[in-house]
Amino acid sequence: MDIYSDHQFQCYTVTALTDCSGYRLGKRWCLLLLKTKCLFQEYLINQWAEMFYVTSRNACRFPNYSTKYKLIEYLRSPRFRQEDGTHIIRENRDLMAISLGCSRRTLFRLLKEFRERNVITLKESVICLSKIQEKQLLEEIEDWMT
Repeated sequence: MDIYSDHQFQCYTVTALTDCSGYRLGKRWCLLLLKTKCLFQEYLINQWAEMFYVTSRNACRFPNYSTKYKLIEYLRSPRFRQEDGTHIIRENRDLMAISLGCSRRTLFRLLKEFRERNVITLKESVICLSKIQEKQLLEEIEDWMT
């Protein structure tokens, strides 16, 4: 949204799902791209719509933004998605706990709970989330919302 502000410099975070090249675009070029019907415009609109939806859903349904919900969203992050649709997480548990804003103990308790309910698979220090397991987690979130 910085594109529409009067700031001279903008900062964006881009997450690449595959190897790519990075380019720096000025505000004028970004605005031009947004005015032109193209895949970039469609992508940005979809990303912003998803971001606003998630933000509003969290504010309405999860005012305390529970750690369990944050962990589910963390495990489903596009950066861990493989080509076959599974998620492979090789993150250090300390860093995961810091990212989630919880203690290691809480993180381990939640991971153990998920493993016991078979919604994740733990192989040594790697967390695996299959498409079926992801669907189970999404259904759980929907149950919370109703």
